[in-house]
Amino acid sequence: MANMVLSISIVLSISSSNYYIRNHRATVLTIVQYLQFCTYMFPYWLCLTTGLEILSVFPTFYLQVRICSGKRILFRGDTPLDALSLSQALVELITWIESLQCERVVFVGHNALRFDCRILFHHLTACSLMDKFLTAVVGVGDTCAAFKEALPGRQSYKQEELYADLLGTRYDAHNAVQDVAGLAELTTGKLPTTALAKHCFSTRSVLQKIQMNNTSKPRKAELVEKIPKQCLAGTMADKIARSGLSFRHLETAFARHDAAGLTQLLGELDSSGKPRVTRTASVVKKLATFFVGRAKAGPPEQPAPSVVPPATDLVLSPQKLALFQRRRAEGYDLPDPEYATWLAGQQQQAVV
Repeated sequence: MANMVLSISIVLSISSSNYYIRNHRATVLTIVQYLQFCTYMFPYWLCLTTGLEILSVFPTFYLQVRICSGKRILFRGDTPLDALSLSQALVELITWIESLQCERVVFVGHNALRFDCRILFHHLTACSLMDKFLTAVVGVGDTCAAFKEALPGRQSYKQEELYADLLGTRYDAHNAVQDVAGLAELTTGKLPTTALAKHCFSTRSVLQKIQMNNTSKPRKAELVEKIPKQCLAGTMADKIARSGLSFRHLETAFARHDAAGLTQLLGELDSSGKPRVTRTASVVKKLATFFVGRAKAGPPEQPAPSVVPPATDLVLSPQKLALFQRRRAEGYDLPDPEYATWLAGQQQQAVV
């Protein structure tokens, strides 16, 4: 999404079942048609300056962003291009999908669940467009996971390597348009729809998982900080945090029903019949031992609160101030701590 070309691959599909997604997973998938949406857009993270200074150069794409007469213009070489802001490009994408008038549109990407969806969903949420996208797109398919199931034992499942091996030719993997077109050609010609169907999930369930993973880091940090490694391994702490559970949940479960409470909490079955975290008795036993010792030792001492400098004390360069002002005007919500601090300061001043 930081690149200057937004190219999306979707599938028009029909299903022989009553409804396309069942229990967050596709059961039957029949591909009707692959379609592609493409537009140029401005990168959101460039700083604004005055004059004709070239702010960024991408040799692979031969695209440049220049400031001409106070306006940002995207160039390929010396040719100006029609480019949209991030929010405008996303609105165009959703409008285009809605114009297809198809009830079952599936967003397909190679490693989409780990990469594409995280970036796309973040910006859709920041631009207040996530609800419209959820209405327009019913599912997400991950071709990388599907190829791993269909072609086990390969050393590489990179899209360009699969394309070269299975189709006997290559394409420019750094060109967004060719990348999406290559995926459509590869998937329709060499990937069984049954394999792809097993790795299609409802858009809403993917969003919920991403949101849960985004908030798992502080939960994991608390688990690692409070529970020693001999009682909880780092990998298990990560698994607990990603399931949505926190230290407080474990503590409450043990306080109510001892080890049985932990067993019930960690071993709760999800919609696919798998435990939420684990049903391994040794994991529960170590956690129970920790909470027993914690209860005997009493509550830990509370550290002194840290002093956080006021957000209004933040000093910015003129270029960065112009960038932040533009981000605020366009409604961006970017994962930038310095920008978040500046925005909080602006809100404090508005209240005063």
